[in-house]
Amino acid sequence: MFRSSDVTLSAKSTAHWINKNVNQVNQIGNSPTTAQIHPEKYTLALLQKAKDMGTNIVFEKVTDLTIQNNTITAVILANGEILTPDTTIIATGPWIGRSKQWGLSLPDIKYLKASSIVMEPKEEISAHACFATYIDQHGKFRQPEIYPRPDGFVYICGGSRQVDLPDNPDDILLEDDDFENLISFAANVSSHLEDCEIKKRQACYVPDSPDGSLILGEIPNTNNGYVAGGHGVWGILLSQVTGLLIAELIVDGKTRFDISSFEPSRFVENV
Repeated sequence: MFRSSDVTLSAKSTAHWINKNVNQVNQIGNSPTTAQIHPEKYTLALLQKAKDMGTNIVFEKVTDLTIQNNTITAVILANGEILTPDTTIIATGPWIGRSKQWGLSLPDIKYLKASSIVMEPKEEISAHACFATYIDQHGKFRQPEIYPRPDGFVYICGGSRQVDLPDNPDDILLEDDDFENLISFAANVSSHLEDCEIKKRQACYVPDSPDGSLILGEIPNTNNGYVAGGHGVWGILLSQVTGLLIAELIVDGKTRFDISSFEPSRFVENV
């Protein structure tokens, strides 16, 4: 299956489970320089911490904004509730561009749909993250990734396609071909990942700005609107510093790091 391969992990002899169809192994990190975060557990932990600090979290679709004299005065929800915010932050990933319908000067977001699976091996494997490069049987260049987790499950992602973005994340379609490619890849790399029970099949959209850089700062033509997005595949990694910088910008009017190159005004003429 593999005409070429470049699988990166600590060492093939150490990661005993990498035992099939691998031509080359390189090391890019070790225990002191790498770490792994479980996205769902991390996100839920942040939400719980926010609740513990007194934050009121509302899960509802926004249907409209009211803007008066460049001030966002109301956020209208699908359930009819109207919020009157002091500050509004648009941090909706690939859906950021949809905010233009409410009169906000924001760019369209580029996005690709990516699929992933979570499988349960029959026996525990070492926690060596594997970043692979190969050409499949159809001559297509692929770069899947394997992340063994401390709970015994293995997360595998890779492959992307240009697919229309639904309004509701619950309506993201799951593509069987994408999952079969990941399952086949895993089995071709490791005998330990053959015939595993698949616990989850899931998909998401990876958001990028038109120029590939972050969109971070004040929304043009508003005096109380901010945006944070365009993180590509680095959303989890950059989440905390993004939150810190937006908070500093709102509270202090400045940030500890220069974020001028990320300002959304670069996409708007005559700002």
